[in-house]
Amino acid sequence: MIRPSALQLARHCDLSHVLAERYPSRNEATDRGNTVDGQATAELNGGLQATDVDAKAIVAWVRENFDDCDLRFQVPTELYDEDSGGLITRGTADMVAHTCTDLTVVDFKKREQMLAGRLAGPDDNDQTHAYAIAEATRLGVVSYRTCLLLFGDGEVEPLWSHSYTRGDWMTIYARIRDVNINQADNPKGTSGPHCMRCYSRVHCPHWALPAHQNPSELAALTANGQLTIDNAGRALMAVLALEEIAAQAKVRLRAFAESTGGSIIYGDRQWRRTLMPGRSSIDSAALKRDGLAEKYTRKGAPFEQWRWSKAK
Repeated sequence: MIRPSALQLARHCDLSHVLAERYPSRNEATDRGNTVDGQATAELNGGLQATDVDAKAIVAWVRENFDDCDLRFQVPTELYDEDSGGLITRGTADMVAHTCTDLTVVDFKKREQMLAGRLAGPDDNDQTHAYAIAEATRLGVVSYRTCLLLFGDGEVEPLWSHSYTRGDWMTIYARIRDVNINQADNPKGTSGPHCMRCYSRVHCPHWALPAHQNPSELAALTANGQLTIDNAGRALMAVLALEEIAAQAKVRLRAFAESTGGSIIYGDRQWRRTLMPGRSSIDSAALKRDGLAEKYTRKGAPFEQWRWSKAK
């Protein structure tokens, strides 16, 4: 079974959901999302009041827009095959609102995920469609909408899908069902632009290995190479893969060194942990407390930064 959150990538790569389960992603960004979701859900369920600015913004938006609906939060959903009765996928929707005839599924997402191009839009998002179809079928409503509620910096921005009737959503249901039915016993995986949305890509041979085994991807960057509109994207992907491989390799090499005496020796040189002196810094909190922050703070000039974002 492929979880709803893994359906989008599974449409393009049959290895992606296997890697996601084998190497679950946990970092500051996921912890941040869990904190916001947890605080917002707690207050909306009548529990502790949210203290996080993003959680507060979510609570305010929900109360402003759904005061006449039956609301549920952290809703377990299960989507079944209409022919065989077998389970297709199951997951937990952040929020479900419904009336007698209509259903709305809202998923809380960090804004930077959309800006970085890691999220599919609401009409193409199989995760929220799976939640919505499961609940729409169970409740017998005639239509549904989905919403990606982007949060960040104490603000929220809703991205709404179209309204879907049963005739519309059966096509999406069939696509989700087929992705699960067509799971390979020995998934091979494929590379492409979808790799940019995959949090497990550093563990994937189709992402990591071509960077140092397939010279054609990097040939355009050599002294005699020629960058073109067609090959620049592939070359940049290979460079990004090399950077991620190097970062992951350093983590493993440090762990290995710690387990074998604290260093790695190569010839007459050794690579080991070195204690460096701490850097001096200004106590900005003290300056603010004493009313001196504005007087002694110099704002830096704007600077350029190259980064990934969603293509327009």
